[in-house]
Amino acid sequence: MKCKNCGKRIRKKELFCNSCGFYNGDSNNISWNDGGDLLRDDKTPVVEKKEEKVIVKEDKPRYEDEDILEGYIGEDYKTISNSIFNIWAFLLSWIYFIYRKLYIIGYIGLFITLLIVIFLRRFLFIYLFVIMITSGFVFNPIYIMFAKAKIGIIKDQNQDNDRFTIINIAMEKGGTNLVIALISYLVFLVIVFFSVVSFSYNKNHNANFWQENSENQANCISIIKTAYNNLEEEYDLGSVSDAACKVLVTTTKEYEVYLRTIKDDKFIYSLYTTENNLLRYENNTERYNELETKKVNGTITPEENDLYNAIRNIESNYQDISIQSAKEEELIAKKQNKSERTNFIFSKEEIIR
Repeated sequence: MKCKNCGKRIRKKELFCNSCGFYNGDSNNISWNDGGDLLRDDKTPVVEKKEEKVIVKEDKPRYEDEDILEGYIGEDYKTISNSIFNIWAFLLSWIYFIYRKLYIIGYIGLFITLLIVIFLRRFLFIYLFVIMITSGFVFNPIYIMFAKAKIGIIKDQNQDNDRFTIINIAMEKGGTNLVIALISYLVFLVIVFFSVVSFSYNKNHNANFWQENSENQANCISIIKTAYNNLEEEYDLGSVSDAACKVLVTTTKEYEVYLRTIKDDKFIYSLYTTENNLLRYENNTERYNELETKKVNGTITPEENDLYNAIRNIESNYQDISIQSAKEEELIAKKQNKSERTNFIFSKEEIIR
């Protein structure tokens, strides 16, 4: 019930308000007992009444600050202190902990729930069932233990104040906080929503990423083996060393394949491309040094100049693919890949396997 004068919460059996001292009973029903005649004859014998002592057997020792504890917990004091199961803790779980100002426990519980929702969703219902049952049974004893600890702190900090003041301080420190509980619940739902959406997107993205990478890698190695067989049959360019492949992502995927062979202790680079799923030989760098010398000396013919221009970037393109492939592998190792992988390097063992 509340005080008729100031509106503060008071216990049902209290007639006087702890805050303002206002009397909340019915003044018409007050009866004053003066205990007999004030002008009693001195000779009138006085009959002494013997008081009978009633011994009350208590099952457990009474908490010395129960009045402060009741003020701290509030209207649900009897329910919380006498019940072994809390239905609201069962239904609301961690939000009820926050509602009762057990903020640390409540927020840790919400964080664990968030991790379960994101990473272990298949165990979510089992987790929720266990947490709800556990919360229902353990909340009351945990809350009372926490309340007593807070009361001890309040008493230590207010040793110079009277008990009336300490009770009012306990009422302010304890009780409930509906606003914080609602805000926490809404924020939790928003975080769960965006986390689940983001996790699902990343999971699908990673699945597509690995599928595309696998397809690109498989296509590259297949094209390289075909190109190497053609190179052996048609051109005498030595033994294979390694190869590079670049995926050209346009409306349809096309590929550039660079084979590096060793002949007379010199690297020779050969270029193959695809067009409409057909493999086409372009050029190689066997004559590059010869043509470059002629270019410098001014003895190069128009036909040789066209060949020189066509092949001079083959080696540098191979080196660029090698650098980009290493960067992409590093991003994948760090799980920072954001786009489809398009550069691959293959060793001699992978080519002739």
